[in-house]
Amino acid sequence: MQQLGIQILPAYSPEARGRSERAFRSHQERLVRELALHGITGMAAANAYLHTHYRPTFNLEFKQPAQEVGTAFVPCKGTQIAEILREHFERTVGHDDCVSFDAMKLQIPSSDTAATFSKPKCACACWRALPALCGILCQGPALCPHAL
Repeated sequence: MQQLGIQILPAYSPEARGRSERAFRSHQERLVRELALHGITGMAAANAYLHTHYRPTFNLEFKQPAQEVGTAFVPCKGTQIAEILREHFERTVGHDDCVSFDAMKLQIPSSDTAATFSKPKCACACWRALPALCGILCQGPALCPHAL
């Protein structure tokens, strides 16, 4: 979140917890009574009632207009989203210049600066949404950066 410039505002305060607990209590007390009043006892009927009656009525009663016109979303500038959203793992390079990662063997291409990459630590990056984009970035005292 820090890389994206997003500040997390946790709601740990007693006031915030009290508001959410009051809201849950309102729904629990009100919804149970309304379901009983309409003779609803099954899950499918309760879900249909929530969608067609309870939620629209509740929203009409409690919704408030936004204090400011517009959107709070801002574009992300100067940041490579793909680099931030990838998962990072550390692996050790084997004697065969391969790294085992997620049931795959990824081989580091040969280099002019090092005869072998055996034993140094390297970073593996993977984008879970795009499994084809798995790679290795090896850096260490005897290594220059390598990307796969």
